[in-house]
Amino acid sequence: MHPPVEHRPDLHAAPSALRLGAKCIGVAQEGGHAAARLADGSEFRADALIGADGVHSIVRSTLFGAAAPRFSGCLAWRGVIPAERLPEHLRAPVGVNWIGPGGHVVHYPLRAGKLVNFVGILERNGWLRESWNEASSIDDCARDFAGWNKDIHAMIRAIDVPYKWALMLRDPLENWTVGRIGLLGDACHPTLPFLA
Repeated sequence: MHPPVEHRPDLHAAPSALRLGAKCIGVAQEGGHAAARLADGSEFRADALIGADGVHSIVRSTLFGAAAPRFSGCLAWRGVIPAERLPEHLRAPVGVNWIGPGGHVVHYPLRAGKLVNFVGILERNGWLRESWNEASSIDDCARDFAGWNKDIHAMIRAIDVPYKWALMLRDPLENWTVGRIGLLGDACHPTLPFLA
């Protein structure tokens, strides 16, 4: 049995784990420390700073200059489904990967099986709105998966709001650190969620 997948809202709710709403607008290093400046005017100082601030990383652009990410040619549909809305065979405590023409769908349990995460990825040209939370409709999502297995459509119909996500890439960096500041995750090496 694989360890459970942590649901992002559950991590956000953990006391003292994160400071939400703290937008980083710049970083600097001087006098043996690194600092992050926040939009509210506050600053954090530490021995080292890790910029794990995503594909649009402020830390990356500060260290290595601005460069726009590029569309990978893949669009993801995302949704979280209350498990009780699904037939029993779609609530199994395992991850499932469906392969179809020009795409695939994965679904797996969250929150000890109370929720099911749905991600459907399709090869796509022409949809370039760069967002991971572009709300759409059940009908649009179902249309994109026309002809797929009825179980895929059962999951799509059980989603409250499906979201579109343009999967973006950046060219690799030779270095991920400058002095006391480094990069991690999509800030330095964005990868597609199905790389594994």
